[in-house]
Amino acid sequence: MPHLNTRPSRGTPAGRYQDTRGRTLPHVSNRDIFGWLWAACIVLMGLGGYVATSPVVDVPLHYGAAALLGLAIVGSLLVRGIPHGAGWALALTLGFSLATIANDQLGDYSREKTMLLVATIAAFVAPLTLIRTERRANALVVCLFVFSLTVAALAWIFPAAPHRLALAGSNYIGSGRIISLGFAIALLMLILRRGPWLITLPTVLVTGYLSVQTGSRGPLLAAVVSAVVVLVGQRKVRGRATIVAGLFLAAVPATVLLSQSTGYAEARILGLSAAETSVSTRWHYYAEAVNLGLSNPFGIGWGNFGWKLTLPPEGVGTEVYAHNLLLETLSEGGWMALISVLALTIVAIRNLWRVSEHPTWAAVLGLSIYFLMNAMVSSDINGNRIVFSLLALGVLVGRTQTFRPVPDGAN
Repeated sequence: MPHLNTRPSRGTPAGRYQDTRGRTLPHVSNRDIFGWLWAACIVLMGLGGYVATSPVVDVPLHYGAAALLGLAIVGSLLVRGIPHGAGWALALTLGFSLATIANDQLGDYSREKTMLLVATIAAFVAPLTLIRTERRANALVVCLFVFSLTVAALAWIFPAAPHRLALAGSNYIGSGRIISLGFAIALLMLILRRGPWLITLPTVLVTGYLSVQTGSRGPLLAAVVSAVVVLVGQRKVRGRATIVAGLFLAAVPATVLLSQSTGYAEARILGLSAAETSVSTRWHYYAEAVNLGLSNPFGIGWGNFGWKLTLPPEGVGTEVYAHNLLLETLSEGGWMALISVLALTIVAIRNLWRVSEHPTWAAVLGLSIYFLMNAMVSSDINGNRIVFSLLALGVLVGRTQTFRPVPDGAN
């Protein structure tokens, strides 16, 4: 079973490691500053755009993180050469490029979306070249949790509206996804026993309450499903039946309390809001995307979805998308783009499932499920680039073998 082990044995000189393919790798210590830096940059590049429009933040951190990661990726390629999983990066690049070559770019949104695909490819390459170890993967999970809690705290202090928890000036859906991310990670902490019950259980309750207050159904459901998948994967965990029973018993009073609440966020979670039309709009986009994708093997071009709708919903412009990662890739990117994304997803999830008994990779599996489910109902391909970063870890864990120390005098 593939397992990433970056801790040297006693008496082994730290700093020089070699995998079974003969590649020399650095030892990653607890003071791995660059590991934490790259992990933070991946999080900011993947999720920072959701809150960049807020006057509370008012700094395009995602652009700065993308630039820093780009330089680091180039440096890593020059020093260490081609990483594992480079073939997947090439497949994604070719799949995404065919639609650009075969179609014209209609409007500013199309041109911007096409250019930002470069950052999405970089988000996939970054973990392959800069993370590469279990400890750095764990750092990425921690950075995601810290980012979620930070946004939740800022949204509580600087709310966008009194009826729904979101950071002032930011996108409601984006804020809901980030805040509910904390709930997903808290559930994973509870299941994987990454801390005492006196800490993890209150964390689950607090983050769950914040998730409900966002009024976003998709992220809340994705958090629960990701936890269930990881729980099923923990085949040898002690007390699994107790955890399942506890979560079920907690869900019953939570549902009752939710149904008794009269707030807008709670009503939207339960689908009781009279003004709620997002579900019907999404189904309309899905049908349009399927029709366009089946009739255009090379896609209609990135960002051209709004121009090709046969019956656009009232009040929307041309800057619309299918609100589903796979259907968006099918309709705008074409069949080859869909095949590359779908194959990458299947392989990465399969690899992560095989090592899901290990806490770090179980957490990465759960977060991959969380963001994949969100990508099926909201945001465009560039807004979902964090998905590709997590899938890259799935590719990595399937190709990397156990590390062993390099004897003194080896190159």
